[in-house]
Amino acid sequence: AIVKLYREKNHKIVGLWRKCDHMLKNILSGREYAIGPVTANGAGIWLPSGLCIEYPELRMTTSGFEYINDVRQFRKNLANDPNVSWTNIYGGKVVENIVQALAAIVIREQSVAIGKRLHVVFQVHDEIVSVVPTEQAHEAEQYVVSCMSTPPVWAPDLPVACESGFADNYGDT
Repeated sequence: AIVKLYREKNHKIVGLWRKCDHMLKNILSGREYAIGPVTANGAGIWLPSGLCIEYPELRMTTSGFEYINDVRQFRKNLANDPNVSWTNIYGGKVVENIVQALAAIVIREQSVAIGKRLHVVFQVHDEIVSVVPTEQAHEAEQYVVSCMSTPPVWAPDLPVACESGFADNYGDT
């Protein structure tokens, strides 16, 4: 009942899952298929960065799509070993893969922008950490917020925002 309710209330998400199922069919057939800032073809799903999400040996079975996601299993497949472990893939999982890949591109682009003016020391998930002199902390914080609140050129309507803070050490932020 909960699954049915979720799908009824979030029909656009369910529609995106279906589009991504269709995307898997297009990868298999080699036809180009675009959803938002990504395009699929016979090689995989191309991201705005030029990187590609690949599903090696993608195939359709009676129960859905599957691929090989482990190099040892890939070698077994090359050797015609019948004991290959396949990984199931479906529209909802493809959506997750795309969203995570796009989020990674966004945070990397933001990090590059911040790095043009501040010393970026590391990134943790969706956090970018810089080290600046104490007297420049407020100005640096404003710059970081500005960079992290600017959508990428390939998704100008993407709602991005951030929370910020600063302290003498990372743990206190």
